[in-house]
Amino acid sequence: MGIELLRPRLAREHEAWLEEMQEALGPARQAEAGTWARWNALRYLESTFPERVEREREMVRALAERLRESERARLWALGELLELFPAYLARTIGLCHRAEEFGALTGRLEVALDRWCRAVEEDLGPLPVTALPPKLREPELDAAPAR
Repeated sequence: MGIELLRPRLAREHEAWLEEMQEALGPARQAEAGTWARWNALRYLESTFPERVEREREMVRALAERLRESERARLWALGELLELFPAYLARTIGLCHRAEEFGALTGRLEVALDRWCRAVEEDLGPLPVTALPPKLREPELDAAPAR
């Protein structure tokens, strides 16, 4: 039996995360979406999304010594963006009355998340799963409650 690498696991988790985010934000980005749809999307961005970001950043921190400085810098910058963007979005949109701006900003957040996912898969993917501390070896999204 060969060594299990992180890339397949990361790819599965990231695909599920991107789908989850699309499910949470998609309805709010529709032209006919109302304030409540955007409010629900903001709730996702204020609760579930930061938990996912923190878990991923914790994984990167745990493996940082195995990365080149350029990889650490790229992941740090993307991680900071993912942490700050939801708070910025909530303040910018206020009570969710700016539908057009909401769609544009959440689109940018989706691009940032996609870039984060690709960077993590590229930089951490070649490492063995056993490089992770035991508490981080369990796939997060598999353990998340069904919606």
